[in-house]
Amino acid sequence: MFSEEESVLQSSLITREFPSFQQLNEISKYLRLKTNQERINELALINETGITEIMWRFIRFHLEEQGVIVDLKYCPGNDRLNEAFQHISEKITTRIKSKQTKLTLFQEWLREKEYCRRELVLKHFGESISEKNDHCCDICGVELEGYFATENSYKEYRFHSWQTELKSIFHI
Repeated sequence: MFSEEESVLQSSLITREFPSFQQLNEISKYLRLKTNQERINELALINETGITEIMWRFIRFHLEEQGVIVDLKYCPGNDRLNEAFQHISEKITTRIKSKQTKLTLFQEWLREKEYCRRELVLKHFGESISEKNDHCCDICGVELEGYFATENSYKEYRFHSWQTELKSIFHI
């Protein structure tokens, strides 16, 4: 299910979702060349700075939230660009740490050899098992043969009107 060698790939996927600090600097330089009358050409910005569309949407959201960009126009008069990029850098650092923590928790769940996997997943969401199934998880001793259907296990299905189906569903 899990290979330690893959953890580098997983961490890389997390960090590559966000722009690097160098890319943030490139975007800052690009924006400083714009006037408040000139609309930002998003495609040109993406191509010139080497970021992805997803990265740009993340940055754009935060720049709009800070009032640095309004209607896709850079507002140089408010002089908050450095502050906005500092805020974005902090958001990126926080998000990466959060995602790495979640990845670590998931990897620990994968390595688990003692406790029921269903219990651990439910515990993560603040729930508990109300009734233990015979075929619970690989830790509790699931037998795959129990999951494979046999020809005798299929029931013949008869089509009914939608009214009859609803009565069946709602036990009316």
